[in-house]
Amino acid sequence: DHPKFPNHWTKGFFTEVTPPEKIAFTFSAFTDDSGISGLEGINTITFEEENGKTKLTLVAVLTKLAPELAFAAQGMEQGWSESLDKLDTFITKK
Repeated sequence: DHPKFPNHWTKGFFTEVTPPEKIAFTFSAFTDDSGISGLEGINTITFEEENGKTKLTLVAVLTKLAPELAFAAQGMEQGWSESLDKLDTFITKK
């Protein structure tokens, strides 16, 4: 969390879906009142079978980063790790 950006919306579009191997999507975040985002990029997630389990690889590439949002870029790995941990907990709760 950041005091200047207590809430922010993220939007994006799927650019590639290749079941069951790959998902790619754009993202745009930290949009100001005029609709201009300060952080943009593309995420590519691949899935591979490895020893009876699924190996997930995520690559995030920033295409736009406003200087005041450097903190967000620095926290992307932690944010994705937390999100994927929550997904794992949700999925394995059966």
